Amino acid sequence: MERSYGDMIRDKYDISAAKVFRTLIARILDLSHYDPEHHRGNPHLTMHQFMGFFPTQKSRGGTGLQEYVENLAGELWVCERLRSGNTDITIKTLLSFRDTVPPPAALRIISLLLMVDNMEIRHAAANCLKGLRAKSAAREKVLVVYVECLEDQSADVRC
Repeated sequence: MERSYGDMIRDKYDISAAKVFRTLIARILDLSHYDPEHHRGNPHLTMHQFMGFFPTQKSRGGTGLQEYVENLAGELWVCERLRSGNTDITIKTLLSFRDTVPPPAALRIISLLLMVDNMEIRHAAANCLKGLRAKSAAREKVLVVYVECLEDQSADVRC
């Protein structure tokens, strides 16, 4: 996978390809995160699990491997920008969601941004969510994500 997608991920999204691949494995194994160095029980990914994940994605209207990896890299890139700590980058990223629904991981981060000390970021996060509330199709998708957040391991996300 590194040979096939590593350069594209680093060039297009400026993030670690290994992070994208670990997140992909975590999603296939239905784990919150996957770190092969520190994971208890060291779960292994079988070829059957790997190949079975993508037809399942396609049957749900999803994508094949290449498109999924690109979408995942984009999602992780957006999340890094939201967590950047730089007010301008965070606000610009929030403003980029005017016409689209943020990915689920980004929605979780946006909810956490409502609790930061920086008033500008809190205001931008609140406006982003208000904009999503105004669109009924987006509102339903966002609601599903936030209901799922109630089961999250992180107490901050559950609040």
